[in-house]
Amino acid sequence: MALNDYLVPLNLSLKEFAQRMIQKENSDFSPGHPFSMKLFELLVEGGCDFYELLSIYSEIPKFENNEIDELMILSPVPKECYTVTKNNIRTCIPRWTSSKYSSGPISEVVESIMDSLTDFTPRVRVFNSNLNLRNKRAVNDRYILMISEKNALFMDINRRSTYSFSQIGGARI
Repeated sequence: MALNDYLVPLNLSLKEFAQRMIQKENSDFSPGHPFSMKLFELLVEGGCDFYELLSIYSEIPKFENNEIDELMILSPVPKECYTVTKNNIRTCIPRWTSSKYSSGPISEVVESIMDSLTDFTPRVRVFNSNLNLRNKRAVNDRYILMISEKNALFMDINRRSTYSFSQIGGARI
């Protein structure tokens, strides 16, 4: 893929530009997102908000393991380190709107996060409390779970908080 495949108008917002880069790389058949990930790194190092960028980048359907590692290296230092329990996971989710636009009932979301943390397959998962695309004023709490081969981070996008999860019963967390 040549750099001129990424020509876009200069009047785009940064968000639109990043979304176009990601979309272009997703439509390509080669693995990974080298240009998008380099852009992410440069923007964070340049002072852009990590959580806002991660919220945009979380739309990538599949991350390569090295990309998850890169995101974790760039992520803010976790506020707390928890063991994997349902209560600790729920502590990281201070507000969950019971809405038909949510990722599911809070009990199912917590169970899903628990399963992901104990399964420990590298991935990025997004959980939305109220992703109402018709009503842009509706408050949506977005949470992102990132699991690499060595670490697990849970991020509260709206509150700009990061939490890590440590080992439970010998699991590699």
